[in-house]
Amino acid sequence: YADLLGLKERTEQRSPIYRALDAGGTDIGFNAVDAYRILNLDSAPPAGTAFMLTFDVGARSEIARLVARAQQRGATLVKPAYDTPYGARQAVLRDPEGNVFRINAFQPAEAAAE
Repeated sequence: YADLLGLKERTEQRSPIYRALDAGGTDIGFNAVDAYRILNLDSAPPAGTAFMLTFDVGARSEIARLVARAQQRGATLVKPAYDTPYGARQAVLRDPEGNVFRINAFQPAEAAAE
């Protein structure tokens, strides 16, 4: 994600089982499977899709390029780029660890018509 989206790693938080990326005032944290035990959660990660990260890239023209880069890094395309009912264009992918994420560009209908 850091390489794909140009996010800076919060290296001061790095551990053998945790990485954090600075997303502009909010950290996005990634745990290894061992973290579940430390957090008093089931020893196995949840099955299925528990949540999806959505990365807004600002421009619809960036989606195809970022999807291709993500696939080069091992992501699997779940749903090709499409226009949503709420004015965004997005693609849905699954990273090599099985996490689902969306690459999104929101553009209100008024701006899209211009």
